[in-house]
Amino acid sequence: MKRLLAPLCALILAPALFASADITVEGRGTVKLPPDGMRITFTVSAVDPDMAASKRLFAEKNAAMAAALEAAGVDKERELKITNIAMRPRYEWQHKNGEGRQVFKGYENAVDYLFAAPLDRDRLEKVYDAIVASKAGQDFGVAFELRDMEAARAEARRRAVRNAEAIARDLAATLNLALDRVEGIRYGAMAQSDVKAYGVMARAANFADEAEGGAFLPDLSLRDIEISETVYVSWDLR
Repeated sequence: MKRLLAPLCALILAPALFASADITVEGRGTVKLPPDGMRITFTVSAVDPDMAASKRLFAEKNAAMAAALEAAGVDKERELKITNIAMRPRYEWQHKNGEGRQVFKGYENAVDYLFAAPLDRDRLEKVYDAIVASKAGQDFGVAFELRDMEAARAEARRRAVRNAEAIARDLAATLNLALDRVEGIRYGAMAQSDVKAYGVMARAANFADEAEGGAFLPDLSLRDIEISETVYVSWDLR
């Protein structure tokens, strides 16, 4: 008799157990879109052993850069921003007779700039040429982006929720159950967000060679930017 009771109890209790069951599923959504914005970063810097001379040299370089960018049609009010200002002693590590030591090179005045605008290859080349011609720019970087990143993230999140629902329905059907009301959605600290962007970097020492060699960017399609979002959705089961 005892041997029959255990299976019988399991059959009686099973519906009650499933009636209060729930499921939590991780959903992932990805959006791939071509970039429609460009960000150009560059630095204007001057170094001299005399602090006052360094400031004067920096002012001259900065004025040359400003004139070159204005000639290239850059709107300094809307498109050009300062991201960092530095005034510091500059040292170089030198090796001599098997020993290394820091050597004071002078005082550096430097400003990092960001130019942001809709993606336009011709304009990118024009601004790049202006930076080169000014002979005032140092590190130069180009990054491609989505101007409305939040809209892309929102679509990735919607896809993540649909992905979670599809997985949850499949798992529930395997147990002859169905999804009921949504119990909760977790996003943010409990979820993940990832943007795979990319860019191009150049050094001041290579500017002249690149300018003489032709266009800065080859006439090729730009890679899509990939945005991924992860959410966790919970359902009651019935």
